[in-house]
Amino acid sequence: LEVPVLTELMKRNSVSLDESRVAELLKKATEEALLMYSAESDNYIFIHDRIREASRGSIADEDKDDLLLHLSLVLQQLANGPETEWCLFVAVDLLNSLPSEKTNCNDLARLNMRVSVIARNRGIVEKQNDLLHEGLQCLKSSGKLWEDYNLTLSLLNDVIPCDRELGCFDKATAAIDEVLANAKTLDDKFIANVNQFMVKRDSSRDYGTAIEDGIKILNMYGYKIPLKPTKADVVKQEMKAKMALKNRPYSCLAEIPVKDDPIFQLFTHVCECALFQSHDRLLTVLLKRLIRRVIDDGMGKEFPGTFTILGMLVQKKGKVQASTEIGNVALLLLEKFKSDKIIYARTKMIIIASLGFQLQSFRSQADALLQCHKDLKFVGSIENAMGAGLAYFGTYLSAGFPLGPLLESKLQIVEEFGYRYDKRSFAVLFKMLRQFAINLRKRSDNPTEFNGDAYKEEETLNGMNEQLRKMTLRDSGAYRIQLAFIFGDNECMTSMLDILSTYPYTFHDVVRLHLRLCFMGLSAFAVKYKNKEVGEKCLEYFQKLTKAGSLNAKPVYLFMLAMKKPSKSAFESAIDATKEASTLHLEAMAKEQYGLYLQQQNEDKLSNDCLASSYFSYYDWGAHSKALRMTQQYPFLAKSSRIKAKSLFSASSNTETSSQSQSAEKSVVSSTRRVSYVYNSTFRSKKEVKEKS
Repeated sequence: LEVPVLTELMKRNSVSLDESRVAELLKKATEEALLMYSAESDNYIFIHDRIREASRGSIADEDKDDLLLHLSLVLQQLANGPETEWCLFVAVDLLNSLPSEKTNCNDLARLNMRVSVIARNRGIVEKQNDLLHEGLQCLKSSGKLWEDYNLTLSLLNDVIPCDRELGCFDKATAAIDEVLANAKTLDDKFIANVNQFMVKRDSSRDYGTAIEDGIKILNMYGYKIPLKPTKADVVKQEMKAKMALKNRPYSCLAEIPVKDDPIFQLFTHVCECALFQSHDRLLTVLLKRLIRRVIDDGMGKEFPGTFTILGMLVQKKGKVQASTEIGNVALLLLEKFKSDKIIYARTKMIIIASLGFQLQSFRSQADALLQCHKDLKFVGSIENAMGAGLAYFGTYLSAGFPLGPLLESKLQIVEEFGYRYDKRSFAVLFKMLRQFAINLRKRSDNPTEFNGDAYKEEETLNGMNEQLRKMTLRDSGAYRIQLAFIFGDNECMTSMLDILSTYPYTFHDVVRLHLRLCFMGLSAFAVKYKNKEVGEKCLEYFQKLTKAGSLNAKPVYLFMLAMKKPSKSAFESAIDATKEASTLHLEAMAKEQYGLYLQQQNEDKLSNDCLASSYFSYYDWGAHSKALRMTQQYPFLAKSSRIKAKSLFSASSNTETSSQSQSAEKSVVSSTRRVSYVYNSTFRSKKEVKEKS
C-alpha cells in the first residue's frame, strides 16, 4: 500500500501517526526483510505470504473483526474516483469475510452490487458474479431476502444474465424461479420470463423449441404472433407496418424517442432464433410488428440490432442496395445508444458482418471488427466477444492478410478464452481456423485433412449432437474445400462439394458465406462437378454483388469465370482484379491456375513464369507448405528469380487485345463508354481505341 493510504488506515482508537513516521516504520520493516518496496508503483508489499499470515496471527482474535470493519470503512471513504476504485474491491471483500452480525446486510448487499458494476465494466465477469452472489447470500443468511424488494430484485436480475454468460445455467434457473415466486408486478414477471427463455435457449441450443417458448411469452403479454404464419399473415403485417410508416423511408425511425422496455429484448432473441432456423415468414411478421411497436411507443436499445435482421431478410432476396441501406439506417439508430458499450459494440459487429461487407472491402472493416471484439471482451460480454472474434478472423482470412505463427497464437488465445467460459462451440471454430492456418504453413502429408495438433475433426464431431454436428460440418467443409482447391486435391473437393451443396446458398454472416461460396464455385468448375447447378449458383451470387459494386465479389466473380471458361483474357482479368483488391491469396491461386492452363496450351515458358509468380505470392501470403509443394512439383522453381516473376505482371510488353469473350463478364464489369480497349492486364498495358461506327 502507498504511504498516504497506510497513514489513513492506521488512524484508530485515538492513535494517529503522520506520514513521515509511517514511512520510517515501513523503511525499518523493509530493512528487516518483512516488506518489499516497489519504486515503479511507489508501493510496499509483504515479501512473502507467510509473513502476511504471521502478521495477521499476531492480532488478537477478539480484535480482528473490529479491525477489518475499521479498514473497510476507511477504504470506502478513500474511494473517490477511477484510480481508487481498488479500495472498494478490498473493502467489500473484507466485509464479506465478517460474521453477519458485524454488518448491515442491506448496506453490504448494496455495496456488493455497486462494486459488481465496476467489475463488469472492467470485464472481470467472474468477480462480478461472485459479488452478486455474496450480496444475495448476506441477505439470505440474515433472513431478510425480500425485506427490501427492489434491492433483492435488482440483485437477482443482475446475477441471472451473469450466470447465463458463464454457463452456470442451474444457478440462473434457481434465481429465475425465486423471482417468479415473489414478483409483485407484471413487468417483473415478464423480465423473469424473458430471462427464462434466454437461459433455456443458451443451455440447449434448441432454437426451434426456443421459438415456441418465445412466441408463447409474446402471446401471453398481448402480442398475437402466429407460430406458423401464412402468406396472408405476412402480407397483413407488411401492410400495417407500411401504414404506420406513412410511406416514409426507414430513416424516419431516427426521430423516434428512446424507451427502455424488456419487450425489445424478447423480440430480438426470438428473431435471432427464427433467423437461425430460416423461418422467414415468422421473421417478417415479428419484424413488421416490432416496427409498429417502435413507432407507437418508442425505441429500445436492442432495436437497431433487430432492425439489422430485416436487412438480412432483404439480402436473401438478392436486393443488395436495399439491404445495405437498411444497414446504414441501423448504424444511424445505433448512435442513440453509444453509451451502452455492450449494445453498441455487439450491434456494430452484426451490422458490419451481415450487411457492411456486401459492398465494402474486408480490409477496410477488419480493424472495426477487432475493436468490437476487444470492447466486448473488456466489458465481459463473452459470447458476443467470441462472435466478434470469429467475424474478425474470418475477415482476416478473406482479405488475404498474412498467415504465420502470430496469427495462430492469437487464434489460440481466443480459443482458450472460449473454453475458460464454457463456450465450447465457439472454441471449436477457433481450433478449426488454427488448424487451417497450420496446414497452409507447415508441411503435411495430408494438408486437406483436419487431423492435427489444433483440431481433430472426426474426434470432435463424434462428441456433438446432430444439430451442432451439422453446423460444424458446414464451417469445416468451407475451410477444407479451400485447402483442397489450393493443394489441387480433386477427391477432397468433390467430397466437400457433396457435403456443402446440401446447405442453403444464403447465410446471415456474409464473411462465412463468402468463403464457402467462393471455394465451392471455384472447386465446382475445377473438377467439373457432376451437379452443374452448384457452380452456377455460386457464380450468380458473386455476379449480383459485382453488379451492385461489391469490392469483395469482383475478383472472385472474374476468377470463377476464368475457371468456367478458361482463356488468356479471362485469367488476366481475374489476376488484375485480385491485385486491385489486394487479395494476395486469390492472386496466388489465380496465377497458378493460369499457369496450369498455359501448360495445356503448350506455352511452357509463359506457364513457368506464371507458376513462379504464383509461388512467390503463396510464400508472401505465408502458405509455406503450398510453396514447398510447388518446388517439389516444379523443379525449375529452385532457380526462379523473384524479380523476374514480379516483372511478368508489371512490365509493359505484349499488347494482345482482350475481347472479354465472356458476355456475362462484359455486362457486369465493362465500361459503358463507347470505346474498346487494347488491354492485357497481365502486362498492365492499356490504351483507348476509338470504336468504329
